[in-house]
Amino acid sequence: MPLFPGLKLPFDFMLGAGAVGFLLLLLGLCDLYRPWVFALLGLLLLAFGSWRKNGWQWGNLFPAAISSLLLVPLALAQPFFYDALVYHLALPWQALLEGGWHAHPESIYAAGPPLAQLTALPFLVVNLPRAYAFLHLLAFTLAGAALYTLCRLLGGRRLAFLAGFCLPVLPLYVLVPALPAAEGWGVLGVTTGAVLLFRAHTSPLAGLFAGFAVAARLQVFPVAAGVTALGLVVQRRWRDRALLALGFVLGTSLWWSKNLILLGHPFLPLGWRGIGASFVDREAMRVVAQGLPLTEILKAFVRAFLPHASYLLPLFLSGVGAVCLVCSPRVLMVAFLGALGLLGSPFVGLVSRYLAGAAPFLLALPTAARTAWSKLASGLALGLTALLGFIVSGQELWRWGGFSLMGPAVSIEERLVVNNPFPAFRKAGALPDNARVLFVGEPRGFLFPRRFVAPSVFDEHPLAALMETAKTPEEAVLSFRNSGFSHLLVNWGELHRLVPGYPCAPWRSPAGRANFIKLIQALEPPVLTAGPVAIYAFDLRRAPNDS
Repeated sequence: MPLFPGLKLPFDFMLGAGAVGFLLLLLGLCDLYRPWVFALLGLLLLAFGSWRKNGWQWGNLFPAAISSLLLVPLALAQPFFYDALVYHLALPWQALLEGGWHAHPESIYAAGPPLAQLTALPFLVVNLPRAYAFLHLLAFTLAGAALYTLCRLLGGRRLAFLAGFCLPVLPLYVLVPALPAAEGWGVLGVTTGAVLLFRAHTSPLAGLFAGFAVAARLQVFPVAAGVTALGLVVQRRWRDRALLALGFVLGTSLWWSKNLILLGHPFLPLGWRGIGASFVDREAMRVVAQGLPLTEILKAFVRAFLPHASYLLPLFLSGVGAVCLVCSPRVLMVAFLGALGLLGSPFVGLVSRYLAGAAPFLLALPTAARTAWSKLASGLALGLTALLGFIVSGQELWRWGGFSLMGPAVSIEERLVVNNPFPAFRKAGALPDNARVLFVGEPRGFLFPRRFVAPSVFDEHPLAALMETAKTPEEAVLSFRNSGFSHLLVNWGELHRLVPGYPCAPWRSPAGRANFIKLIQALEPPVLTAGPVAIYAFDLRRAPNDS
C-alpha cells in the first residue's frame, strides 16, 4: 500500500488491532475461548505474517515517545482505574471465564464498542494485565506519529515536533493515555484516517479507520463521521465513495454486529432509555440529551472547559489565524474535523477526555502557520501546551505514587482502589469451580476467579424485582438457584457509597429493602469475608422459614 512514509507504522498498527479484534470477536461469538484455540491462533498469525522490511519509519515517533516516557510508570501499574475494573478489562475477563463473548443485558457497558476490550484479551490470556495499559499508551504514541505526519503535510516542519510531543500529555485527558482505557484507539483511528484522505488512492481506506475509531470509543463519533463525510466529498468516482462508506460500515461492525447478535439492538447504548439513562446523561454531562435550552448548554460548555482555557484558547486562536492566512483545502479539512469535535461535545458529553478525538486536529492547525508572526504565535501556543501538559501530568503522576506504581499489586490496591474488593476476590478461589456469583453493590468484576454477573450502576439490579414480590427468603433463594446462581457477593461499603447517587440498589421500595435484609439474614453466615465484601451461599437448607 503506497502510503506517506510516516504513516506506514500507525497504519499497520491500527489495521492489525482491527483485524485481531475481528478474529477474537468471531471466536468469542462461537464460544471458542479455549487455551488451545488462542495458542493455535497465535501460531497461525505468526506463520502467515509478513516478516520483511515494510517501510516503517521511526523518526516521526520520537516527539510523542519522549513525552510518553513520563507516563510509563503508570502504564506498568497493576490496574486500578475504576472504568477498567468495570468494563475495559472486566468484560474480556468475564468472557474468558465464560468461554466466549456472551450477552450481558444487566450492564449497559457490555453494549458498548468492544475494540479496546478485544485488544486487551490476549494479555489476560497470558496473565499479563499490566501490559494492556502499555499497549494503550503505545496507541497514543503512534497517534502522535500520525499527527507528526499530518503536521508535515500541512507545512509545519518545525512545529510538528511540538504537536506530536503534546498529544500524550495533553491536560484535557491527563494520564488517560497510560490507563487501560479506549481513547488511544479512537485517536489513532481518526488521525490515521484523516491523513489517508490526503491521497486519492488511499482515501477510500479512511472510512475503515474511522469505523475502527468508533468501534473503540463512541465519543469520537462526530470526528469519525466527519472523516467519512470528507472522504465522500473528495472522492470523484462513485466506486470509491461506495468503498469508503463500506469501509466505515465494516469498521463499526465490530460494535453493531456484536450487539445485533447478542442483544438484538445493534446501536446500543445509543437510544438506550433504561432506568439509568438520565444518570448516564448526567454522568457524561450530555447536556443536549438533558433537554437544556441553548443558553444553558453554552454555559455548561464554558464551565466544562474553562479550567483548560490557559492552553486551549491560545491553540484555538493560533489555529483560527492559520486557517485565515492559509485557507488551503488540507487546512480547511483539519479545521472542519477539529470544529466537529468541539461542536459535538454537548451531544457526546462535556467530560474533557471525550475531546480526545478532536485533540490531534486542534494541535495540528497551528502548525499550518506561514508568516513569521503567525509561526511565532503558534510556537508559543504549542510550547505553552507542551509545558503545561508535562507539568500537570508529572504532578498527577507523582500524586498517584510515581515510580511506586510499578510495585506490588497489593500496595496499589490499598492506596487507590475504593472499597477494595480484591482481597475477597483472591479468597473466592476457594469457591467451587462451577460457582456462579451474583454481585450486589460491586460493578467491578475484573480478576474475580469464578463466573459472575455484575450489574452496572446504571442498570436495575436483577434482585430488585424479586425483592418486591418474594414473600419469603426461601422463595428468593429458590428463584436464583433456578436461574443458575450459587452465591451472592455483597460489597457493603460500595453499596452504601453508590445507592444514594445511582439506581443500582437491589430493591425498589422500603418494603423491598426490608426483604433484602431478611434474605441476607437468612443466608448468614457468609462463606467468606474480606474487608467490605461478604460472599453468601444460596443454600436452601440454611434459609429458615419465615413464620
